[in-house]
Amino acid sequence: MNLLLIYIVAIFQWLNPEETKNKAFQPQQPIQSRIKLNYIKNPRIKIDGGGNYYTYDTTSLDKKKHIFVISASKTSFISLMNQSEYIYMERSTKEDLTDGFIKEKFQGDGYTAILKTKRVKSINDYSSLHEGTLIISNQKASTSFKVHGIVE
Repeated sequence: MNLLLIYIVAIFQWLNPEETKNKAFQPQQPIQSRIKLNYIKNPRIKIDGGGNYYTYDTTSLDKKKHIFVISASKTSFISLMNQSEYIYMERSTKEDLTDGFIKEKFQGDGYTAILKTKRVKSINDYSSLHEGTLIISNQKASTSFKVHGIVE
């Protein structure tokens, strides 16, 4: 069956060479560089009234090693590898998606962060566990991270 499918695709490509010149048959362009994040250590801003604290999905939340923090005032920040200063971003949009996900977009200092998460479970009366994806981009690169975090 698989061999028959290969023959059909090969014949189609031979008979219709212009039809097969689309992105599905072209190699993907690699991203020039990846954005690398540090864990946020001792943030210099106070987060009043709770916040959202995200880390890699492979990092335990108990270690309090966060890569993306959102304050109650909807300001987020990240720490880039090889930089001592934080990148601060303001939330520009928040959208409740039909599949139970929440999509938030933050922008600032030449960077854009798109956080798409879904509530997994309640931890207590004030906080819940969320999981999803964080995309950090600028004009030169875009990097996606699988994340989980505490939303207060």
